[in-house]
Amino acid sequence: MSTLWNAIKQQMTDFLEAGDAKDKTHKQLADIQSQLQRAQNQKQTVLIIYGKKHVTGTILKMNPDQNQLIINSLPHKVSTIIPLQEIRRVSPVPREIHNSHQH
Repeated sequence: MSTLWNAIKQQMTDFLEAGDAKDKTHKQLADIQSQLQRAQNQKQTVLIIYGKKHVTGTILKMNPDQNQLIINSLPHKVSTIIPLQEIRRVSPVPREIHNSHQH
């Protein structure tokens, strides 16, 4: 009887936590978008980790309607299009590193 109760309890917990995971994912995406918007407004160089890749550069355009980000990578000056939902982390890059790639 107790194993049946534990199985039911575990399934209920899994079901309830699934809704929390969706809210958490939505909140993370909103946080990432606000970080990207701030970096774009300040013309700040950022490190973006997405999928199993990363890129360092300045944001050219963020288009939430099309769910994508266009970034100009340093030092190669190559534009990269990144789907917003693939971005796992955004970190600002110190000005010294940005300036060293400008020369």
